[in-house]
Amino acid sequence: MMQAFSYNIPPMKQRELKRLLKVLGFSQVKAGKFLGITARQVRRHTAGERPIPVAVATLLRLMAVLGLMPDDVLKKVKKPAA
Repeated sequence: MMQAFSYNIPPMKQRELKRLLKVLGFSQVKAGKFLGITARQVRRHTAGERPIPVAVATLLRLMAVLGLMPDDVLKKVKKPAA
């Protein structure tokens, strides 16, 4: 049986999410498309109505720290096999 790991990644607050979206040049619509969610879901996260998933927080934080813009990430990610 696999054991769950805890990496103690701090939760992202809506203020940090808003700041990172701005730094990375995301509109709510563009962020939604990039993350595979709707703009409405992005609005709910930025308004604090929904918790921000750890995977989203980690990705956006890494992009900001590494200086990667959305297009940089998309160029590096290979399309899945058809």
